[in-house]
Amino acid sequence: MCLNLPPHHGPHHGLRVSKLVVVLALLGLPLFGCGLSTAASSTASQPASTPLSSSTPQPTVDPTQVAQACHDPAPAPAPAVLVGGLYVGAHASLSNLSYPKVQLPDGTPLKPLLVPANGPQTSAETPVNPNLSERTGGGYVLVVCNGSTQPHQVQGVVVRLDRVTPFTGQLNEWSFCAAPYTRSGPSHGAGCGGGPAEDEYVHAAFAPTAPAGAVVATTQTPGIPSNRYGKLPWTLAPGETLLIDVGLTPPTTPGSYTFAFGLTIDGAAPVFASVAPATLVAPATHEWTGEACAAPAMQSQIPPATQPPTYYLCPATS
Repeated sequence: MCLNLPPHHGPHHGLRVSKLVVVLALLGLPLFGCGLSTAASSTASQPASTPLSSSTPQPTVDPTQVAQACHDPAPAPAPAVLVGGLYVGAHASLSNLSYPKVQLPDGTPLKPLLVPANGPQTSAETPVNPNLSERTGGGYVLVVCNGSTQPHQVQGVVVRLDRVTPFTGQLNEWSFCAAPYTRSGPSHGAGCGGGPAEDEYVHAAFAPTAPAGAVVATTQTPGIPSNRYGKLPWTLAPGETLLIDVGLTPPTTPGSYTFAFGLTIDGAAPVFASVAPATLVAPATHEWTGEACAAPAMQSQIPPATQPPTYYLCPATS
């Protein structure tokens, strides 16, 4: 019997090709299996959030209009808002190498966990402990396209911590880069690969105890070759698209963080046009892997080989 978690629904926003779809395709991971979802955790783990009034949301632009104006080979932002003559993606997606973890429910018994062949599902809407370093291809990506008939200059990026929801649970997590264990033959292939694919790389470092409302200006990240452009500021010609990878040093207090991203365009004040999904950043109490199922204490609890095969994740022991 598979672990029965509540289903999770919603759009998956990605760049070029959705990060999640690319990773799952490389690993042979389906987007479904045994009705699992990874959003489950006890309500006691998620106290009421600390809200912050955000700037008035910008109206989104007709996607047909954006597609006609943005003729660059890079993908056009979708959905997009208009900021200073530029179309800016309203959603800041995790980059293709961010690899968020899968959150298992609080209180999962520390014994072999029966899962689908490719493990529990990931969620693009509630990512857990993703790689936020742009130096290793992580972080969030902003899509900016010049939809006007005049050149416009992108001068910088600022990041605002919009909302914080404290986390006090016992975090159980699994990285889908590691395959589940089975006695019935080799496990499905695993491993995450790829390379960064953005045009600009910047970083924002928040203080360890930064509160909601904190704003940090980004700095250009040295040592990462740009795909097409030089350092910011950069002038975009009509129809050109710029992909900006924003790496973060988040606060260290365990919690779910919502970040907004502002662009400085043509010398005007920053406009916060893009928002990232609420991201849980917390130390894992237990890491679950297929490899951990090889421990004698776990082996004694795993039934003999079956057909069709059964698959397990186990808590790593120190």
